[in-house]
Amino acid sequence: MLLRGEIDIAVHSAKDLPEPLPSGLCIAALTKGLDPRDSLVFRKGESLETLPSGAWIATSSERREEAVRSLRSDLRFKDVRGPIAQRLALLQTGEADGVVIAEAALLRLGFHHLPRIYLPGPTTPGQGQLAIVCRIERRELFSPIFLQ
Repeated sequence: MLLRGEIDIAVHSAKDLPEPLPSGLCIAALTKGLDPRDSLVFRKGESLETLPSGAWIATSSERREEAVRSLRSDLRFKDVRGPIAQRLALLQTGEADGVVIAEAALLRLGFHHLPRIYLPGPTTPGQGQLAIVCRIERRELFSPIFLQ
């Protein structure tokens, strides 16, 4: 929509942006960001130690799967996509015993109370940051930000 001129700006999770950006687009602003770690979320009262052997962990990333596997090699994995609320609902329906979610997403949505652990290892560059992307010819919209 940006490239077609239908909108002036778009807000994205910085980690999801293609590298390089499509020709004609630029990052106009980038937030400082929140906690860049990945979290493994459980149902209330559960933990990594209480999960049975063969429990299902939902994640959409091979890197995240390997991080969980480094903690418990007996767990099974299923692919998950969609909004955070939909992913967390898998815990309540029993379709998953744990769900891997970016800690920044949990914080932004106010899910401070959910039981979770932080996964070891590196995360994707830009995780926890929001990026405002615009067409290069519209970057003047953001000049007051850079003049301060």
